[in-house]
Amino acid sequence: MSPGRSAIEGRLDIRVAPKRAAVSVLSTRPTLASRLFEGRTIDETLKLMPLVFNVCGQAQSVAAVRAIESAIGETPNGDVQHARVILQRLETLREHLWRVLFEWPEFCGGERANASLGRITQDVQALKQLIDPEQMVCRWPGLQRFALNLDELRPLAEHLRQSVASQVFGGDIATWLHHDQDAFLAWADTSPSPAAQLLKFVRRRAWESLGNAKMATLPKSVERELTAILSAEGADVFVAQPTWKNQTRETGPSARQAAHPLMKAIGRRFGNGLLWRLTARLIEIAELSSVLLDTEKPPRGQTGFAQLEAARGRLCHYVELEGEKVSRYRILAPTEWNFHPSGVAVRTLTSVRAADESTAQLQARLLVHSIDPCVGYDLHIEES
Repeated sequence: MSPGRSAIEGRLDIRVAPKRAAVSVLSTRPTLASRLFEGRTIDETLKLMPLVFNVCGQAQSVAAVRAIESAIGETPNGDVQHARVILQRLETLREHLWRVLFEWPEFCGGERANASLGRITQDVQALKQLIDPEQMVCRWPGLQRFALNLDELRPLAEHLRQSVASQVFGGDIATWLHHDQDAFLAWADTSPSPAAQLLKFVRRRAWESLGNAKMATLPKSVERELTAILSAEGADVFVAQPTWKNQTRETGPSARQAAHPLMKAIGRRFGNGLLWRLTARLIEIAELSSVLLDTEKPPRGQTGFAQLEAARGRLCHYVELEGEKVSRYRILAPTEWNFHPSGVAVRTLTSVRAADESTAQLQARLLVHSIDPCVGYDLHIEES
């Protein structure tokens, strides 16, 4: 996210001192904004959710309606659940493509791929309109009267996949996904695509290992434990600076894609640094484009709890109801994991060692971008 996001959402103040290998992150994010929903009805809460969160608003809405459905014991029909999955994938795909086509060129002196991004965004919007024209699937818990017409979606989904293939990968996605390390690096060094241009920029400066820091990831099955934590008195402190088993954890594309063969190969050669993190985003774009309409097993959670993988990492919602009204609401967002005062962002930024301030600034911006906070940030580099 660029450093220009509204102050209403809070900001991160990131300070890097290369000479002292010191990094600090101070967050002004209003992590208790979820209390805004307390005292409101279910209908008011679900209507307000996408208005409060303009970043990953779809993921927030899906998590909210799932948490409420688990609290009231209602289950929507299969088409509703499938539609939510596709809408969430579209949002994650759009977020990643914005980074790659619009923001990556800025780092390496290239031109933003505005036209390509515009065409792809039109496809995304058209699919969203076809899937849920009346915006019902995240507004009505337990919705039954809804049908998803996959035959109507397939041509547009295929058009979107082909656009992503040509504009991001410069060729067939399936072939790209099966690149071994040598083929991938050759693609990065020679392809004219905006994605490859940034990777080539990183490789020419030998910054592949910049920010190398191994981090434990957040386990998948944490529903029971997180439900207990978020329902307890100390939940507000936990939401602001979460840890798991007394360790900070990473969540997001790098954690999700860590088991991919290409990620393992790059990790063995360069470590879990900048190249590894940028590659994770590309793999996720390729995979999401390929499985956009596929079904997914409905999640099973604890009462009042829902979690899902949003663009920047794991998003968790917890709700308690008294009758028709929300009595307690807590949201645990990925930025609080990744930009924890001793989290993955701090660990990677301690590797910034450039002698001059401008290079240190660029290295730090690339590393922050590769982890991608939910809010804007101010970055300060201490002079040597």
